[in-house]
Amino acid sequence: TNVTVTIHHLRTTANLVFVGNENGDFFAVDTANGIPVWRRQGDKGPHQMLGYRTTACSDLPDNRFGVTSTPVLDRASNTVYVAGGNGRLYALDMSTGVTRPGWPVTMTSDPVHEHAWGALTLAGGAVFVPIASDCDIRPFQGRLVKVAVATHKIVESWSPVPSSHSGGGIWGWGGVSVEPGAGRIFTATGNVFGAPTEHDYLAEHVVSL
Repeated sequence: TNVTVTIHHLRTTANLVFVGNENGDFFAVDTANGIPVWRRQGDKGPHQMLGYRTTACSDLPDNRFGVTSTPVLDRASNTVYVAGGNGRLYALDMSTGVTRPGWPVTMTSDPVHEHAWGALTLAGGAVFVPIASDCDIRPFQGRLVKVAVATHKIVESWSPVPSSHSGGGIWGWGGVSVEPGAGRIFTATGNVFGAPTEHDYLAEHVVSL
């Protein structure tokens, strides 16, 4: 996306691509030369943020879970929203990488077991965050978290399974789909544990919200 940035103390525009990794690092890279314009480091430095967790799950390199979900851009406000491995949702200035006032917002109080896996979706003044887990390591409760951009608060949280059960993770890489104008959200859900079948409740379903 074309963004106004400062390079070598000069104010200019550049086409940037935003990249995160499982070490919790997040970059804005100039597509003209491949050089990062800014970087937020996950484990050190004055702009420490995002972070990663080392788990028993070997699905990802070095068993680390950091920036797994695809961020989402709000061009109107020059903001990129990104989910960190520490269970928080960040709003960053696309030009500088600086965290917007009032952010981050805690998505889960149990980042050891719950993780934002699928892509973020921006619609209707809110960011939708799909929560799954680390290799089905229990306990965890999959759900969709709705964060209002204006108030920086969670306004809704929906799970396909009751809180007494683990499972129901929203795993799809693409996140959820929003139907323009109709106000409907579509999502696929994962299996539930501790129930008669793995598709009890609304687990292993395609759901319209």
